[in-house]
Amino acid sequence: MTKSISLAIGLAAFAAAAPALAERTASHEQREALSGALEALGVASWDDLKLEDEGYWAIDDAHMADGTCADLKISEADFTVLERQMEDCANPSS
Repeated sequence: MTKSISLAIGLAAFAAAAPALAERTASHEQREALSGALEALGVASWDDLKLEDEGYWAIDDAHMADGTCADLKISEADFTVLERQMEDCANPSS
């Protein structure tokens, strides 16, 4: 029974910590490098960005210079676009 309680406590602690492991804090230098890469890709502005543990940047509501909008996943290693999900600029939740 003691092993069961210990296992349950351990699993609960892991589950509580899991969301915190989903993203990391980026350094100023990393953000500057990403900003330059986004500018080169034609991104004029964005609403939010996060450095995910899975090795990519998640950029929400990237507003492109051509007037389009997208959610982007950008490789942390070389800033290549891993995923681009186009959005309606007037209604970003679509």
